[in-house]
Amino acid sequence: MKKLTLLVLINLFVVLAFANQAIPEEIEWQTYQNQDYGFSISFPANWDVKERYRNTVVVALSPARGRRDTFRENVNLNVQTLPRGLTLEDYYKKSIQDMEEYLFNFEELSSGNFKINDLNSKYLIYTHKVGNVRVKVLEVLIVKGSFGFKMTCTAIPHAFERYRGTFKEILSSFVLQVE
Repeated sequence: MKKLTLLVLINLFVVLAFANQAIPEEIEWQTYQNQDYGFSISFPANWDVKERYRNTVVVALSPARGRRDTFRENVNLNVQTLPRGLTLEDYYKKSIQDMEEYLFNFEELSSGNFKINDLNSKYLIYTHKVGNVRVKVLEVLIVKGSFGFKMTCTAIPHAFERYRGTFKEILSSFVLQVE
């Protein structure tokens, strides 16, 4: 009888623990088009999208989650003109060198290769500090012709997993319209 009561209490605890979990809502999307570099990318419609903000081509900022939310998760995209013949691997290695040199407390967590809409890309997940705030970043690099596309998805480490799915959807929406 004690085992049955314990089992019922455990099941009740599990049900109550998940009862407060929010059901994921359907996300509406807005598509950003950039004619200068020939790409498009989609962001959640409730995110603030700004062009040419702090040395980026475009940045999208998540909505604040209340007055105490001091960091807005974000995705930014930068485009660099690359030296002739620079490969994706070379671009990746140069990016790592730059991060090790310029980012405070840079720590690489994982990296690899994957495709975004038939484009070869490399990703890197890392942490570093911005002032007193530690952030976790998913960065994706693509080389097409003489351009390097660098997309960074940034969150506070404890919020990163909550945004990972949204970050991946944003990244997978990236399309180059030029050959």
